[in-house]
Amino acid sequence: HTSADISHHSFAIGQDAVVKTAIDTIHGARASLAEEASRRLWSRIPKWLGDNPKSWPFLAWGASALLVWLSLYVVSPLWIVWANDRLSFLKFAPLPESWKWVKESPQYALAVGFYQFHDRVLDAWVRKHAQTARAHLRSTKTFNARQIYVGVPVAFPAEDKVPAPADFQDTFDRKAAAVLMRGDGGSGKTTLACRMALWALADNRPERLCIKNRMMPVFLEEDVQAAKGLLEPIGIQLKLMTGADAPPSPDFIKSLLRKRRILLIIDGLSERDDYTRKLILGGDSTLPVNALAVTSRNDEEFQVAIPLKIEIGKLTGQGVAAFIDDYIKQTGKGGRFTDASFYDEIKRFTDLVNGREITALLAGLYARYMTEAAGKATARRPHSIPELMDSY
Repeated sequence: HTSADISHHSFAIGQDAVVKTAIDTIHGARASLAEEASRRLWSRIPKWLGDNPKSWPFLAWGASALLVWLSLYVVSPLWIVWANDRLSFLKFAPLPESWKWVKESPQYALAVGFYQFHDRVLDAWVRKHAQTARAHLRSTKTFNARQIYVGVPVAFPAEDKVPAPADFQDTFDRKAAAVLMRGDGGSGKTTLACRMALWALADNRPERLCIKNRMMPVFLEEDVQAAKGLLEPIGIQLKLMTGADAPPSPDFIKSLLRKRRILLIIDGLSERDDYTRKLILGGDSTLPVNALAVTSRNDEEFQVAIPLKIEIGKLTGQGVAAFIDDYIKQTGKGGRFTDASFYDEIKRFTDLVNGREITALLAGLYARYMTEAAGKATARRPHSIPELMDSY
C-alpha cells in the first residue's frame, strides 16, 4: 500500500470512531434526561402537596374509600351492590352548588362506583338470587305446564342427540352467544328452553350452560313495546324473580347483559311482531345482549351473533314408546302398567295417529291420559287427535 492509501484508511477508522462516540453520547444523554424527568415527576408530588394543603383531606378520603370498598369487594361483594343502590338518593339531595359533582355521580364520588360492575360483584348478585329465581320460574304458567321433562333427540350441527348442558358450553363461552331452537308447534321448543333456564342457574359448574358463571334466565313471551324497549321488561322480570321491591338499576342490568350474567330467552320469535323480531335479530345498539336463546318455527338469521342452530323434530316408532315410558316413570306411576298393558296402549295410540310422526306435545298428552285412566274402567278413551287435545 502507498502512504496515501494508509492515510485514507486511518482517516476512515477515525471517522467511524467519532460517529460511534457521538451515538453513545446521544444515547447516554437521552437516558439521563429520562431519569431526570422521572425524578422531577416524583419530586413534584411532594411540592404539589405542599402547595395545596387543602387537597390533603380529599386525597386521604379517596385513598381510604378505595381501600374500604376494595376490602368489601373481596370479603362481601354484595355490599358493593347495596351501597351503589343506596347512594343514588344523593342525586336528589339538597347539596350546595360546589358539591354538584357529587350529585351527578355519587357512586364514583364516594369511590364505590369503581367496583360495582366487576365480575365478582355480578356473580355474587346472581348467586344470591339463584334459589329465589328457580322457585319463581317453577311457579309460572309456562314452567308449571312443563314440570315433566323428557329429553328427545335434537338435530345438532354434527349429530342428533338428547341435549345436555355440555352441548351448549362452548357456545356460551363466547363473548356473544346465541342459540336458536327451531321446530314445529308442539315439538318441545319451550320445554327445552325451560330446561336451559334451570341449567343456566345450576350450582354445579358441569351442569351449567356457561361453566364460568351462572346466568339469570329472563323469559320474554310477549311483543316488546317500542316505547319501552327491552330494558323495562327485563327489569320487571328481574324484580319478580328476585322478590325485590324494585328492579336493579338500568346500568346494573346493562352490565349483567354485557357480561353474560343474564340469559335472555325469547319464546316464539316467529309469532312476535316486526318490531320485536328486528330488535332481537338485529340487536339493540343501546343494550348489549350477549347471551340469547330463541325458540322459533322458522330458521332465523341473526345479525348480532353466530348462533348455534338446533332443530327439534318429531317422534316416530320406538321413539314414541320411549317418550311415553319415560314420561310415565317421571310421574311415579309406572307401576300401574305391565309390559303387556303398556304396549297395548302404545299400539292404540299408534293406530290413533295412523302411524304418523307426532310431536312431543301429543305424546305427552296421551301419556297423561294413560296415567289418569289406569285402573279406571269408566275412563273415557279419546278416539281422535282433536278429542285428545280437547281433553287437556
